[in-house]
Amino acid sequence: LATRRFTLRHRDGIAVMRCLGVTRRQLGLMLWSEFFLLALLAGAVGVAAAYGVQHALAAAVAAWFDTVLPAASWRPVYQGMATSLVLLLGFSLPALMALRNVPPSRVLRREYALPRRHRWPAYAIAAAAFYGLAWWISADYRLSLVICGGFLAALGAFALLAWLMVQLLDAARRVIAAQPALRFALAGLVRRKA
Repeated sequence: LATRRFTLRHRDGIAVMRCLGVTRRQLGLMLWSEFFLLALLAGAVGVAAAYGVQHALAAAVAAWFDTVLPAASWRPVYQGMATSLVLLLGFSLPALMALRNVPPSRVLRREYALPRRHRWPAYAIAAAAFYGLAWWISADYRLSLVICGGFLAALGAFALLAWLMVQLLDAARRVIAAQPALRFALAGLVRRKA
C-alpha cells in the first residue's frame, strides 16, 4: 500500500524527469538506491530495537533466576537485515518497475495507468519473496507452504469479510434517505467494491 501511494505521488515528477532526458535506466537506479537505503535503514532500526529488547529481557531473566544468559549472536542481525531487504524490495519491485516506465506525455495527459496485464507479476514477485523468506527462516519447505497457505487463507477470509461489509453498506445506503452526502459517499464505496 505504501509503495502504491509512493508511485501515485511521484508519477508527475518522474514524467518531468523523463521530459528532461533522464533515461529509464537512470530512473531505475535512482529508485532502487532509494528503496535499498530505506530497507537498510529500517533493518538497522529494527535490529537495534530488537537487540535492546533482547538485552533488557536477558537482564531481567538473569536477575529473576540468578543466572547469566549468553549474549546475542550475530545471525539474527543478518536475518533481520535480509528480511527488511527481501520484504521491501520484493513487495515494491513491480511498482518501481512500473514507475520507471511512466511516459513523458504524462506531463500533459493525466490518464496514464499501469495496464492490468502487467499487474500479476507484482503479486507473483511478492509471493515468491514471502515464500523464500519463510523457507530461509524455517529451513523446511512444507512448513513454509503451510505458513504461506495460512496467509493466503487469511487474505481470502479478510476479502470475504470486506465484501460482506460493502454489501451491508449498500443496504444501509438505501435506508439512509435524509442525509444525501452520506448516501453519495456510501454509493461511491459500493460502486468500487475492489
